[in-house]
Amino acid sequence: MKKFMFALTTLIIMTVSAKAMSYEQARQQALFLTDKMAYELNLTQEQYEAAYEVNLDYLMSVNSQSDLYGVYWRQRNLDLEYILLDWQYRMYLEATYFYRPLYWHAGYWHFGIYARYPRRDYFYFGRPHFYH
Repeated sequence: MKKFMFALTTLIIMTVSAKAMSYEQARQQALFLTDKMAYELNLTQEQYEAAYEVNLDYLMSVNSQSDLYGVYWRQRNLDLEYILLDWQYRMYLEATYFYRPLYWHAGYWHFGIYARYPRRDYFYFGRPHFYH
């Protein structure tokens, strides 16, 4: 019985700690990333809101290092290809910090966007209307 309880406790701890980030963290990161995309790619309000949802879905789906460039990442790129105009999508692909927003290094998640925009509290645009 002790072995079973220990295994169950270990499984629960691993499941809880496997999540890459909380919902609130994902919302903040998606907002920051989308704000910079809107600034550089000149997104309309509709594109901004759609891109925010796509970025949030992607960030919420990353649970492990193998998820970084998996199914949800490919789906994110397909969705953004549909949302963005041709010239915007080409610029998106050329900007590595947009195309591959997360990377894993030395046992930690890193957001490439912070190398280009180090001020994490500065936003060019407001929040999407459904953010609150």
